[in-house]
Amino acid sequence: MSNEEFDRMVAALEARYQDKHPSLARRTAGLALLGYTGLAFFLLSGAVLAALCVLWVVNAPSWLSIKIGLVLGIPSLLVTWAIIRGLWVKLEAPEGMPVKRQDAPGLFEMIDEISREAGGVKFDVVLLTGDLNAAVSQVPRLGVFGWYKTYLVIRIPLIDSTSPEEFKAILAHEFAHLSHQHGRLGSWLYRLRASWSKVMDSLAEGGAPRPVLAFINWFWPRFNASAFVLSRSQEYQADAFAAKVTSPGDIATALQRIVVNARNLDDVFWSDITRETASRPAPPEDVIHRMHAFLGNPSDHLLTRRWLSGALACKTNTQDTHPGLTDRLGALGVPASTEVFPPLPARRASDAFLDPAIAATARDHFSLRWHHGVGDY
Repeated sequence: MSNEEFDRMVAALEARYQDKHPSLARRTAGLALLGYTGLAFFLLSGAVLAALCVLWVVNAPSWLSIKIGLVLGIPSLLVTWAIIRGLWVKLEAPEGMPVKRQDAPGLFEMIDEISREAGGVKFDVVLLTGDLNAAVSQVPRLGVFGWYKTYLVIRIPLIDSTSPEEFKAILAHEFAHLSHQHGRLGSWLYRLRASWSKVMDSLAEGGAPRPVLAFINWFWPRFNASAFVLSRSQEYQADAFAAKVTSPGDIATALQRIVVNARNLDDVFWSDITRETASRPAPPEDVIHRMHAFLGNPSDHLLTRRWLSGALACKTNTQDTHPGLTDRLGALGVPASTEVFPPLPARRASDAFLDPAIAATARDHFSLRWHHGVGDY
């Protein structure tokens, strides 16, 4: 299916299921069940046919049984193997520096508070990493069959550049994706789409037989489009939950600050580091410490307006389940403007939620990782 066809399918689903989230969730769940059924059919059919061919050759060896065994048995075995390999595709767990409750009691108190609001969402691991933004990552131990291990990933530049309220709003948004804010079915489907995406890619690239590919080419665009529209609506719901936990202004400011800081880091900070590294025999060993200091200074006003204007001009499309910034602000009831950008927070979230020693250790850790990998951290 072409990108244009997928766009039209998404647009039709959005129009059909506007304000009908339960119906859309049921449709998506039905397609997911159909996907399981289809793969189970091909898996069992291939396994049974391969086993019958082997039994025939073993019990009644002849020129005919061997020929039919080769013609039917080997392709059936390949079908079975391709599906098993696709279903058990491994999703990599995020990497980072684990943080324990005793290391950051303020952070975990805030996590517990949001968890209560979100209906008891729990995380198996909390990680600090070196790039911008925050994320929830669920790694299924059993592929599309689930049994998820849940990670809360907190980026050092994010917690270094936002106010405590903004940071709390960002985490609340991530919590919502795992909470009953989406409903049990919606939360499961939100997680399932990522797993199915990996499986479909694995099957398509692994030389799956034509019947399997035909099923994939029919099923995946329809399931993906339905799950995409559901995920898009859940992004708005997650923003609304974040606004409830903090305020519409906090989540709106956080969204704008992430946009500006990402461009500021890319266009200014990392450009300066790249030039410095090119003129030195070795890259610097304190790059995340420098980033911490950099984020404590206001960005250039004209550049800020340009970056924010560009972000506000981006239209919501099918390249990302996240709506465009203008649409997200509009849903929160916050005017989209490049004229007023919030000043630097009086207190950073890292000062509020991380022990100074833990924060320094994390900056040391990711600075050295960047130093040794020259950018891979």
